[in-house]
Amino acid sequence: MQSEQRSILQDLLRIQPAEVQKTAYSFVYWFSAIGAFSVARTTRYSLFLEIPNYKAELPKAYILSAITVSIAMLSYSKVERILRRDRTTTISLWILITITLLFRVAFVQNNHLLYWLFYIWVEIFGAFLVVQFWSLINEVFHSRQAKRLFAIISSGGLLSNIPFGYGIRASVSTIGTENLLFIVIGCLGINLWMVRKIAEETRYELTQAHKRRPDKLAATTPNQLSSGYFPKVLKTKHLKLIAATVILMYWVSTLIDYQFSVILGDSVAGKDARSAYIATLFLVTGIFGAIIQLAVTSRLLERYGILSALLLLPSFLLLGSTSLLLVPAFLPGIWAASFTIASEKVLRYTINDSTLQLMYLPVPPHIRGRTKAFIDGVLKQIAIASAGLFLFFVFGQTDTYFNVKLPIQLSVFDLSWLVLASILVWVVALVFLQREYLMSLVQTLRKRRLYFKTSSLRINDEATVQTLLQSLRSENIRDVLHALELLPAISSKMLQGVSAHVLQLLEHPAEEIRVVALEFLSSNKFNHAKDIAKCLKDSSAQVRAAAIAAYCERKRHEAISLILPMLDDSHPKVRATAIAALIRHSGLDGILACANDFKKLVTSKNPKDRENAAWILG
Repeated sequence: MQSEQRSILQDLLRIQPAEVQKTAYSFVYWFSAIGAFSVARTTRYSLFLEIPNYKAELPKAYILSAITVSIAMLSYSKVERILRRDRTTTISLWILITITLLFRVAFVQNNHLLYWLFYIWVEIFGAFLVVQFWSLINEVFHSRQAKRLFAIISSGGLLSNIPFGYGIRASVSTIGTENLLFIVIGCLGINLWMVRKIAEETRYELTQAHKRRPDKLAATTPNQLSSGYFPKVLKTKHLKLIAATVILMYWVSTLIDYQFSVILGDSVAGKDARSAYIATLFLVTGIFGAIIQLAVTSRLLERYGILSALLLLPSFLLLGSTSLLLVPAFLPGIWAASFTIASEKVLRYTINDSTLQLMYLPVPPHIRGRTKAFIDGVLKQIAIASAGLFLFFVFGQTDTYFNVKLPIQLSVFDLSWLVLASILVWVVALVFLQREYLMSLVQTLRKRRLYFKTSSLRINDEATVQTLLQSLRSENIRDVLHALELLPAISSKMLQGVSAHVLQLLEHPAEEIRVVALEFLSSNKFNHAKDIAKCLKDSSAQVRAAAIAAYCERKRHEAISLILPMLDDSHPKVRATAIAALIRHSGLDGILACANDFKKLVTSKNPKDRENAAWILG
């Protein structure tokens, strides 16, 4: 039974036996963390709308949330490297539990200032959970594992909204909104347990990662801010367009969130009723989000490309904002607001985020990490604060604070006109971004600066694949070699059409290209054994050796009869490769077939023969 389960895990989910436990712990951790954040956000919405004149107070909450999250993350970044990652995470989780419990105790006073502080706390709370989780698992999984397993682990966050949304909807009228914080505390307790189990499984990896940190820290100290860091991370048009896209997305997201919050407060009376409504919304978005992420995202990218995938979110938000302008003549405001916010939550965290990550492919690794950190950690908060500042001047009673009454008088529904205008600018930025992305990709390929060894990014759109295939046909050997090295980053569904182009390279005049092409064919499950076998007669010893390894990889024990004559090849590298391949891939028959030849190498008086024997064992 256990062997059958392992076979299913390996074949269906591509999880190796040694990875099962830490993958399961990571899945549960992320499931529980997102569940805790969803419950905390539900509580935050419901309680904040209890504040009198919440329409004027909410913009100030956006501004202060952006500022405090930035300060909290900056402060955390200065101390999180002192201890080993699991210990830092454990201490942080205990702090989150303690502060959340203190809020629950304080809520008995029904103080509106506490609701204010809690709104800001939930933003800090969510930022900590996300940063800590991904920082931890990036140290316990290496890059090859990440490419296979991170999609499985991250699906836990998508699925968590379904049971948590259903549970809150069914129980909030009984236990009350404030008591939802006990569910949050329980989830954080599960996270503590998962951190402990992950640490037990991966103590060596965590220790080694902690030892490597000082060098990395020295390379990314705050002094970089005074040495041209800001211009460097956004020095290309491509990166500037990514930054503009993210700014516009979070600007629009904040405006939509404000509309939904105000309309919810006006339409649903009572905090428990609001909690139940928000929980229902999370339940629905969780179901649709899981379906889209698991069944739609990759297919959409493969069939329609990057631009279509990126345009999906603004298109739905355009539809939702247009429907808000039709209120109340044609439909209730809460319906239109719910559709808009649900579209934003479902599409932003699935198709849009996955596709936007592909935009970073042409960016060199040493710049990519810093750029993403700057855009997500700084520009995102600036966009939210800017939207909050705008809302404050429009809805925040500026006459009370500055004795100035603005001539603009907008309703929350009129705000949709600004949302529509912002979305149109967003769409224009996406069109230019897609064009610049392809240009940057071609330039990066020519400069040989595109790497995937430290990235879990996957290529699954037709435009990027065609760009790589065009590089395979280049007259420049370096362009062809680099494109070959990047082909394994293409998603498995799109690789089948690529193999025909690689087969043509087996007749390329450059020896090194033929070798790399064979290595690619051996590492993927293509049925091209006959084409590989033709290379066993190649004039180059390096190509013959690569062909032996590839053929044995494909044919296993069936390769013995064809590979045995290669044990008499004139080149020692070819003979050594034949022995190694037979031992590794052809089972007991392969070992017996080359045993005598291997023994001769081990006992030879020639140091080169013994060196080859050591290489075979290695």
